[in-house]
Amino acid sequence: MKDDMVEEFLKLEQVEDETVKDYEARFARLSRFATHVIDTKERRATRFKNGLKYGIRKFLTAMTLNTYGQVLDKAQRVEKDVEAGRKYYRDQR
Repeated sequence: MKDDMVEEFLKLEQVEDETVKDYEARFARLSRFATHVIDTKERRATRFKNGLKYGIRKFLTAMTLNTYGQVLDKAQRVEKDVEAGRKYYRDQR
């Protein structure tokens, strides 16, 4: 059972229609089974960032984000900004 959860954590990625908040909830739930994989704050932050959708992750790559909290905060801000941009362009049609 635990090995299955570790495997699921290692494959974890944000799916297309999933919000950062929902991805974070799955990440938090599954990370309890893989503490040996994310044994430092930097590894936890990197693992979370690498699982984000490319459309969000690409904006975080140039930023120096050392903690999970920093990555989560910036990812949520980027998600909000990307969605606002989509809405703006939809409304312009």
